[in-house]
Amino acid sequence: MNQTFKILLILFFSILLLFQNAESRQHSRTFYIDYNNGSDLNRGKSKYKPFKHCPFDPAATGYARSLFVQPGDRFIFKGDVVYRGIITIKKSGTKYRPILLDGNSKGTFGSGKAIIDGSDKINGFRRCRSYNQCKNKNWKKIYYAKIPFGITAITANIHEKNKMLTLAQYPPPKDPFYYDNRHEFRKVPVKDYSSTQIKDSRYFIQNNHRYWHNSYVIVWTGNNRVITRKIKRFVPGQHLIQFKSTLKYLRIRRDRYALLNHISFMTQPGTYFVNMKQRTLYIWPYSS
Repeated sequence: MNQTFKILLILFFSILLLFQNAESRQHSRTFYIDYNNGSDLNRGKSKYKPFKHCPFDPAATGYARSLFVQPGDRFIFKGDVVYRGIITIKKSGTKYRPILLDGNSKGTFGSGKAIIDGSDKINGFRRCRSYNQCKNKNWKKIYYAKIPFGITAITANIHEKNKMLTLAQYPPPKDPFYYDNRHEFRKVPVKDYSSTQIKDSRYFIQNNHRYWHNSYVIVWTGNNRVITRKIKRFVPGQHLIQFKSTLKYLRIRRDRYALLNHISFMTQPGTYFVNMKQRTLYIWPYSS
């Protein structure tokens, strides 16, 4: 009985090992990706005709988009090329046949390692030509360029090379990293501050009802909590701004706020403003 059990056990593991070896010997495919010079109309199987996008990138088109990814597939990104995109893994390999995303580990496709960067490079910057064009007294130091669809002032996260720029804010924070420091916010009487609007008769004195249409307000709701809201409406005659309710966050009525994203707030290098309707980015760079 024991001898029979041993034979069956050995037979079981032998069959299991056979299946594993068979799976690992199945044909694996290799695809090449070159963001700079590739094309999604290529088949991607040759380093001379690579894809531009990884099939897992929502921006992929053509053959890259329609490729049915299988266990064991390998995608080699060209070395020393910055891949700018979003990669969302939607398929799964197996224990013995994983799906591999390779940054040129063996140095066979390009030189050095590939770089995967989810950012978009913004080109075509121009210097502001007048105050009327940029509505800022520092207009000679401000540049502007068009940006892709879908970018907002809050999601832009602009960098100059490897140095982060900060969204234009009023009052300007001493340390941009602590933009939410309520002790540096503007103060108004408690009676002029509610969960849906703020009145400031000394500051909201502009005549144009669209003056704040690109801007946000940072609302202090109590303790160390602040909430950022898009300004929905500006009423010049009443000197107030209105925004989506913060009632569920409001502990008691507060008296401090700050404003984000207006071109007039660009008072120092390293700041930016986004005109979302015109899809235009304005920056005051660290370097001229």
